[in-house]
Amino acid sequence: MAYERSKRAQAAPDFAIDVTFPSTGAVIPQRVVKLANTGNVKHTTASSGRAVLGVALTGATGSGKLVTVRRFGLATVEASTRAVAKGDWVRATSGAASTGSRLGGTVRTSTSAIVNHVGQAMSSAAAGAAKRTIVVFVSPSVNSGLLT
Repeated sequence: MAYERSKRAQAAPDFAIDVTFPSTGAVIPQRVVKLANTGNVKHTTASSGRAVLGVALTGATGSGKLVTVRRFGLATVEASTRAVAKGDWVRATSGAASTGSRLGGTVRTSTSAIVNHVGQAMSSAAAGAAKRTIVVFVSPSVNSGLLT
């Protein structure tokens, strides 16, 4: 079997860690998002521990606006009201996303080995109601049946 060498320039595989998606509604930067069945992104709300796509690096004021999402690597993420220690595995929180609360789209320490993790905390934050951010190595994993 013979192989022919290509004369085209060779390039590295394209794996963009930051990808742009349209939004389903308002998106708050530095919070986790999931991919809807429409191909748009929205905040993780409802039950805790939802599967995530990544962290919104940019925000959106309404539906159809473009949001840049960090799918893998280091990202600054808003923490919930609970304490997060460096090295903790974190997951998405539940509740409606709002700039006035630390609910939907924020992260908290995972208390279970069978939850969908966002990644691992590279910094820490004390418990508190004010906005606090941590650096997370984003490496989403799907470990349970809570996929929606």
